[in-house]
Amino acid sequence: VLARRAGKDSGSRFWLWTLRNALPWMAQRAGLRAGVAVATVVCAARKRVWRGARARCLFIS
Repeated sequence: VLARRAGKDSGSRFWLWTLRNALPWMAQRAGLRAGVAVATVVCAARKRVWRGARARCLFIS
């Protein structure tokens, strides 16, 4: 019974360590996704501003 219980404990520790090792990777992946989303929004905003500035320049000239 003790050997079986020790085996279960070590198994639960294994899953705990696996989860603990996976967390930084998942956080890094989530951060990367957030960075891509922010870059996309900034790029779209810059395009919109640039399009408006170009239209004004064409209108003035």
